Amino acid sequence: MNLIKTSRLIRLPLFIILCFASREKKKSDTRERIISYLEKNPGSQEKDIILGLKISRGSAAYQLFRLRIEKRIYSDSSLGHLRYYPCSVKPDSISGKLCAVSRNPKCSHLLTILSNNGSLTRREIAELMKMPSSAVYRYLKILQIYDLLIITHEGRDVFYSLADEAKNLRAEMNSSENGETCLDL
Repeated sequence: MNLIKTSRLIRLPLFIILCFASREKKKSDTRERIISYLEKNPGSQEKDIILGLKISRGSAAYQLFRLRIEKRIYSDSSLGHLRYYPCSVKPDSISGKLCAVSRNPKCSHLLTILSNNGSLTRREIAELMKMPSSAVYRYLKILQIYDLLIITHEGRDVFYSLADEAKNLRAEMNSSENGETCLDL
């Protein structure tokens, strides 16, 4: 009888230790999955990470918080949206900016139009995008805030074109064999 009680007492702490050890492993596994996701999709928002990894909002928020404290990821809150980047991509670098902007489908389409056609007026861009000129202005403003545009004034006309660094990086990313997922169109 005493032997049975003793073995139960030994098993109980072992069970508790194993439960907490597996919980810690799951936390670090989630962090690694988040970092891996951000390396493939720099400039992602929290909602993108939640949907992409199929994790709860609470878990994502906590793990992103821990990763930022550990300085394994960076965050940038340009334009009111908090975006996350792995250590390898700085949010203020041209590649980080280009990836963040290209996650928006309209901005990505605008980037494609400007890279294919060179310098265009807002009216010409609106015709190519099949949307009102006032809506195009909004997306041009986003590119301007990220310093991805060159704006030239010729008389009454205002011409928009991609900055040289953005053109070169975009061409490099599109031509690379492995391809950057943030620029897939």
